[in-house]
Amino acid sequence: MVSVEKLDLDVWNLVLSHLSTADLYAVALANRAFLTGVVPRLYHTIFFRMHHARRYPGMMTAFQTILEHPELAREVRFIEIRSLPSNTHQMKFLSECTRTIDLCFGLCSFKCTVPVFPQLLPHLQGKAHLQALRIPGNLSTSETDMLSQINGLTSIAIDQGSWNTIDTLPRWTRSLDKTLRELILFMTTDLNELVLESVLRYLPDLRGLHVIGCPQIDHTCVLRLIKHLPSLDSLSLGVSDSTCLPGEGDQIPKLPKLHHIAFDTRYSKTIPPAINGLYLLLECLQDVAPCLSSFVIRFSDKRKIHVTMICKNCTNLERLELPVPLKELQAFVAALSRSDTLQSVIDTQTTHGAYKSLTPQNVRFMMEAVPELREVISDRRKWKGQLDRPGHLQISFESLPAQSAGSYWFMPREFNY
Repeated sequence: MVSVEKLDLDVWNLVLSHLSTADLYAVALANRAFLTGVVPRLYHTIFFRMHHARRYPGMMTAFQTILEHPELAREVRFIEIRSLPSNTHQMKFLSECTRTIDLCFGLCSFKCTVPVFPQLLPHLQGKAHLQALRIPGNLSTSETDMLSQINGLTSIAIDQGSWNTIDTLPRWTRSLDKTLRELILFMTTDLNELVLESVLRYLPDLRGLHVIGCPQIDHTCVLRLIKHLPSLDSLSLGVSDSTCLPGEGDQIPKLPKLHHIAFDTRYSKTIPPAINGLYLLLECLQDVAPCLSSFVIRFSDKRKIHVTMICKNCTNLERLELPVPLKELQAFVAALSRSDTLQSVIDTQTTHGAYKSLTPQNVRFMMEAVPELREVISDRRKWKGQLDRPGHLQISFESLPAQSAGSYWFMPREFNY
């Protein structure tokens, strides 16, 4: 048996990467050598979520631990704040957050989805290693001026951006043209095509563009503007009732690097399936479709024609996320079977109230009908299929943890937002 002290650091990190957080805590208690090896991974990411907020201040947080042991701050790379304690304890918590941020000189990513970002913003100034930022965008003019002084970012995500934030976005992103690779604009009512174009025209190296829940920006706007983004590999956009498509002078570029696309459809059910915006958009993207390996779609109308088009045109499709229509499962699976490459289907059904989950029989039917399908995720269950002998499919499932509140549904699965 090899002692921990003699293990190469890379080997030790590989072993720890397969352990859950709870298991890491148990390993850390084994002996001092284990503790030394586990600490960098335990404090690599610190977060504050709803279950922490409910128990605060009764439960000690990672922020409090770092304040008591400042040497741990050098391990912190990611900070995430998704919830707040009650008003009684909020000031105390914010004080702990700001002091902790001041200690974390190696901070690479900061995500805040609650409306206290203005109090935290001054403490993010001068973070030389900061690369990713997700913020609630309701900021004043002076706060947006301070925000625009943060340089070197590779990823920006803005939720519910105010006009002040949107107005400063072109100037800010122009200073990031050498580094910015991903831009997410979510639920921002003041964003318009003129502002978005003034941002994108100076970001030719942008690889991810996600514009969701912005009423003034629909698929027609995005299709006109992606000509500025030849390196795009992931795209999310809203699809409206509009049946207008780019004109001759606004031809959609080939986008050979595009591998992930997500649609948020908001159109009237009265429009016939042959002429609605989504159908025309899928028709318009036929040249791009062969490159796609991941496709996410949210729509209230689960017509078979759309699924058939996706599976037929996306010849390298591996992952498909969409609501699974149990009442029309046979027709749905027939559409999926048009794909020879599809490996994973994720059910994004969001119906409130009683919902009938996929059964093992449903999953087996899907996997037997779709040639390469070996994974189905639905209702926090991951079903996996494996051929244990020729012609015999063994199906198992595992329970999945609930997705973090506020996570973006439209992002590629390898990203955690």
